[in-house]
Amino acid sequence: MPTLLYHFFPGRVNARADRIEFDGPRLRPDQSHMRLGRPIEGSGKPTEWDLHKWHEADGCSRASHSGGHSTGRTAKDKAEGRELALERIAFSLNNRSVEFKGDGHRRLLWVLRTDFGLTGTKYGCGEGICGACTVLVDGKAVRSCQVSVADVSGRRVLTIEGLARNGRLHPLQAAFVEEGALQCGFCTPGMVLTAYSFLKENPSPTEGEIIRAMDDNLCRCGAHVRIVRAIQKAAGQMRQAR
Repeated sequence: MPTLLYHFFPGRVNARADRIEFDGPRLRPDQSHMRLGRPIEGSGKPTEWDLHKWHEADGCSRASHSGGHSTGRTAKDKAEGRELALERIAFSLNNRSVEFKGDGHRRLLWVLRTDFGLTGTKYGCGEGICGACTVLVDGKAVRSCQVSVADVSGRRVLTIEGLARNGRLHPLQAAFVEEGALQCGFCTPGMVLTAYSFLKENPSPTEGEIIRAMDDNLCRCGAHVRIVRAIQKAAGQMRQAR
């Protein structure tokens, strides 16, 4: 059952498969083979998926891809005759200027996925634990489920869709393909962007440094050895390209 749920409802379940609650999807992360290092414990709080669906159910419509405009009022707002206060938030997204109009408190993850259609950024845990939602903000790896869209006002956001240039994969993307450093691919965008940020700071890492840097990105398929090998390969190619 967990495997089937993962395939049909990937946003609702984490990489762990020992417990599912349909009224508040939550999986307890206690299988240490699914990460590069230590296991972690779940908090039992409502997931970001829950909050997002409640938000959508309350009447907040999705924004258009062209301008990122989110309009509409919640059911409570409508009942009390209040208009939804909209913010205008301008930032750079994959090297182009965009403007989001809506609730600045919305999580960047859902704005990217539902408002701009950039579904390469994945929902995994909603708590900043798994790394599936990682994007780059001003070149640094950030868990997009933990920051609001207002937090990136005036900043540069890069998702996995913006990493390739002129139709050519980035060396990290190419190395992941060549080394088979993925299976289901759900964690791969976050893995690649985390590795990108890491290699910018440490272009000549040891194997141990790569493992420590990637320790907080979870892989349910167990491709850890190939992931490390791909990052080592890409690091060499990136050094030569300098």
